Amino acid sequence: MSKNKLWQIFVSVLSLSILIITANSQETYSQNFDDFDNGETDLGDGSVIFGQAASIQDGRLQLTIDGQGLGFSSFSVPPIEGSSQGFTITFDYEIFDSPENNPPADGFSINYGDAALGEQGSAEEGMNSNQATENLSFEIDTWQNGDAEQGVNISGLSGGADLGQLAFTNGVILDDGQTVSGTMEISWDPSVGASFKTTGLNTDADFENVEVPDFIPSDDHTFIITARVGGANQDLFIDNLNIVTGAGDDDDEDGLPNTYEIANDLDPNDATGDNGADGDPDGDGLINLEEFENRTNPQNADTDGDGLADGVENGTGDYDGPEATGTDPLNPDTDGDTLSDGVENPTLPYDPNNPEDQPGTDPNIGDTDGDGLGDGSEIANGTNPTEEDEIDGSSYVQNFDGFADGTIDLEDGSVIAGEAAEVIDGKLVLTKDGQGLGFSSFSVPPIIGSSSGFRITFDYELNDSPGNNNPADGFSINYGDAQLGELGQAEEGMSGGQAIENISFEVDTWQNFDAEQGVNISGMAGGTDLQELAFNNGPILNDGERVEGKINILWQPDVGASFTTTGMNTNADFENIEIPDFIPSDDHTFIISARVGGANQDFIIDNLVIQTGIFDGDEDEDNLPDFYETDQVGNLTDLNGIGEGPGPGAGTGDFDGDGVTDFDEYENKTNPSEADTDDDGLTDNVENNSGDYDGPDATGTDPLNPDTDNDGLSDGLENNSGTYVSAENPGTDPHNPDTDGDEILDGVEINNRTNPLDADDAPILWTVRNAQSVSPLNSILDTRALFDDENNRIDETTTIHTVINFRDNATGPFGDPEPFPLFEAQDVNQDDFAIMATGTIFITEPGTYTFGFNSDDGGGIYIDDEPVIVFDANRGSATSLGAVELSWGEHNVEFLFWERGGGAQCQLFVHNEIGDFSGDPFNVGDYKLLETSSAPDSDSDNDGLPDIWEEQFFDNLDQTAEGDPDSDGLNNAEEFETGTKPDNADSDDDGYSDGVETGTGKWVSAQNTGTSPTKSDSDGDGLKDGVENPDLG
Repeated sequence: MSKNKLWQIFVSVLSLSILIITANSQETYSQNFDDFDNGETDLGDGSVIFGQAASIQDGRLQLTIDGQGLGFSSFSVPPIEGSSQGFTITFDYEIFDSPENNPPADGFSINYGDAALGEQGSAEEGMNSNQATENLSFEIDTWQNGDAEQGVNISGLSGGADLGQLAFTNGVILDDGQTVSGTMEISWDPSVGASFKTTGLNTDADFENVEVPDFIPSDDHTFIITARVGGANQDLFIDNLNIVTGAGDDDDEDGLPNTYEIANDLDPNDATGDNGADGDPDGDGLINLEEFENRTNPQNADTDGDGLADGVENGTGDYDGPEATGTDPLNPDTDGDTLSDGVENPTLPYDPNNPEDQPGTDPNIGDTDGDGLGDGSEIANGTNPTEEDEIDGSSYVQNFDGFADGTIDLEDGSVIAGEAAEVIDGKLVLTKDGQGLGFSSFSVPPIIGSSSGFRITFDYELNDSPGNNNPADGFSINYGDAQLGELGQAEEGMSGGQAIENISFEVDTWQNFDAEQGVNISGMAGGTDLQELAFNNGPILNDGERVEGKINILWQPDVGASFTTTGMNTNADFENIEIPDFIPSDDHTFIISARVGGANQDFIIDNLVIQTGIFDGDEDEDNLPDFYETDQVGNLTDLNGIGEGPGPGAGTGDFDGDGVTDFDEYENKTNPSEADTDDDGLTDNVENNSGDYDGPDATGTDPLNPDTDNDGLSDGLENNSGTYVSAENPGTDPHNPDTDGDEILDGVEINNRTNPLDADDAPILWTVRNAQSVSPLNSILDTRALFDDENNRIDETTTIHTVINFRDNATGPFGDPEPFPLFEAQDVNQDDFAIMATGTIFITEPGTYTFGFNSDDGGGIYIDDEPVIVFDANRGSATSLGAVELSWGEHNVEFLFWERGGGAQCQLFVHNEIGDFSGDPFNVGDYKLLETSSAPDSDSDNDGLPDIWEEQFFDNLDQTAEGDPDSDGLNNAEEFETGTKPDNADSDDDGYSDGVETGTGKWVSAQNTGTSPTKSDSDGDGLKDGVENPDLG
């Protein structure tokens, strides 16, 4: 974060303060800190010494102590008369950093502004907007980290807004183990600006006459030196402090200070004519003395460049004619409506042909016609700013144009809430990258007709700067009964305390690769959380990336909610999502809620349009809403709700010919242009959603869910015949996830090649031993010892599970975790326990497989007793990936996990595709939880070759164990045992046939290579085995 902090000028008030009234009404404040005991913190002169580190030491003021990280300290001097006309500050300093330990840190600043006496300030960052609204800060950043902020600079605040770095020199202030000392001289004059000079630093300040825009001085301002040591290194002493206030010398005694006259090309030695107090060299109607008092430029008739002479801008706030406009001569847009004061003349009529130059508006009133729309916004939108507009009661349109930067009230009934939220460059900024300002929101009042439906569209930008934290946190668009101005819960919509009825369209940008990241639709009905009604998991944007696009939202009570986005890495693409039990109302508000918790991410919106009550139109009078027809097929002719229309069902009103009329598809929320909406192999008409299977023409299944019973098998496969034929014809019930009642899902049985209709033919799943240790667990070795010796165990269970997905007070990337079996509940905060999970996987396609686990703390995956990936240390929740070559057949898998202390969870998973992806960034969407699988025993022809093996490679059972159909020197029995392909002489495609790759690990000859027949690069040197032959020169 750049150092644009407020500058409160610190003044050490001496015990014997000397107030000198000079001939030019200057006042001086001096303090040498002598004659005070060590440790003194009250000088008895109105000054305030604040902070644990601050006190008098050996006749100097010490503000920080080397080696003691005591935080902030400050020295405040009360207001001094004449400071608004200028001031000069000088003092001696010494900074010391002891050798080694941390480098010098952190710094200090000298401030002049409206901070309260005794304010601690923000040290090298001046003052923040919670500490002052007007401030000049002269800053020294000593933190020697070599970054772009280290050095000396001038900054400030005006009206609470950060002025940024007005002058800056980057560099080291002092080195580790070094002492620097010298003087500092600071001055400010309203005519010429601020100057800052230092001696003795490694990087000195040398700034002169730096303009400080819009800063408002006052004789009530304080002077404050604020300092800190956060990293526990650095002494800071100051001494011989002098502050002189007042306008300075006036050699010709004309009431105009020399500095003012010199800065404005007037002669400081001539009190007559244009150079004197009564002169008017720019002819703007203001004499020089008035220009000095008004802070206008005596050589420029129009100081603010708004087209009005300084003399007519009398600052009264009332327009009394072209010669007395009431406007501010230092502000080109007095009323902040983005129209220049010079073009706003309420005595002239609005010119529709030239509104930019003749708007007819009042330059002192931002909304001349009082219709809630700013004058500049009306000009930008093509409406008349002098006549109250009729607002369309069924829509809200806002492009945020015509508003000044920093605007937080659009005067249209909407509410901008939150510290980060404001209009910038004609767009609404809701969060700011690098500024952890919490929640913000934009609320639109109720719009008539919203209970009948609404459509929302707007443009968005998301930007995350490189480095620092990953993108965070997100936003949501809400429709419900939350109050106008409610901040909401950003990417989590609204909480139960904020709304009872709500639909939320959510974007979670926090890139931690967990199960919540992505886009979704959620809501509340009667105060009950509806959970995720539609969800796409994945990153929205990456670190250092900008994404932009459009967001479209549609809701209609008969059809549901749709949510689409463009431009994101993971986009929303949801259509017609049912929002069960939600109660709409024309009294509901629309609220966009956002937040930055981890201080990363700009979120900007523009061109917001909300339309309501527009979805009941039926131009072609076919009983189907026009919006529905347009959304589904893009026209009003293909679909017909009264028994007509084209397509396969021409003349019947069934466009897709699936046996369900277009009108019924509208009612059922199925797709009228797709005969099989859920793509499960059953047409929509047979899926009558009755819940009972009455035959292939009335399956009772849900036409919107391809797996009605959620057993892992599509409805189209489950024909309820009661006879198992094959995995493609299992004979299971599509309404019963466990047809044979053996407590194992039908889909899991198919995956394990067991009969889902035979309870006695159950697959072997994960066997999970879960034990608690008598001593701390810190490694794989400790974990194995726990399970090897019962004396090491306090308690143990053994249970059967489909997947490894457990948690206790921690989280991982996959959802729906179970409690650890030993505890039977989550969030019990147990320590020093472990699991040992064992099972098998059956590989039908030899190749490289990528496995992973997420854990808190450590663990490891072993396949066929060989480690695939091991993390042998304690850690917070994190993911480990590894890849391994696997041959055809069954492989033993062991997974170990231990928990040392704190939160605990473990999840075991495999990549969806074959290949080595262990070097790629982890994306939860690319992986699935690892389920067991096993080889079937059937060998119906008794040839020693499993039927499944013969069917996979030959599509028949005609092979014999002795056959060698690929002529590679290995017979079928040998190919089965080694895991090679019997129909490919070179299974691993390395240039050597399977028969010569004996797998001994020792080269004998080209006929006995010792290499692996299932790994193309046995020694891992980047060369295929077939190009390596040590017998060749």
